[in-house]
Amino acid sequence: MHKQYTPLPNKGNRKRLGCLLIVAALLLTSATSFAQETLASQETYKVAIIIEDLGNNFKPAKTLIDLPYQLTYSFLPNRPYSKRLANMAASYGKEVMVHLPMQS
Repeated sequence: MHKQYTPLPNKGNRKRLGCLLIVAALLLTSATSFAQETLASQETYKVAIIIEDLGNNFKPAKTLIDLPYQLTYSFLPNRPYSKRLANMAASYGKEVMVHLPMQS
C-alpha cells in the first residue's frame, strides 16, 4: 500500500525547506560572485546545482522552479506533483532529472 502524502509540508518540513532555500540562495550568490571573478580572470569553471526529491509538494517546488537560475531539478517518480512540476520545469527550459531511489 502506498503512503498518503499531503500537499502541504508539516511544520518540520517547512523549517527544512526554509533552510534549503536559504542555502540555495547562498550557494547561488557565491556561485554568481565566483563566476564574475572568474570571468574577469578569463578562467572558466562550471557549477551544477541539483535540487532533488521534488514532487510531493507543489508550492515549494514551484517557488524553486521559478528561480531565475539554470538549476537542475530532480523529481521522485509516482509522487502527487512530479509529472506536473517536471513538465513545468522543462517548459521553462530547465534541466529535469528523475530521482530513482535504489530501493525502487
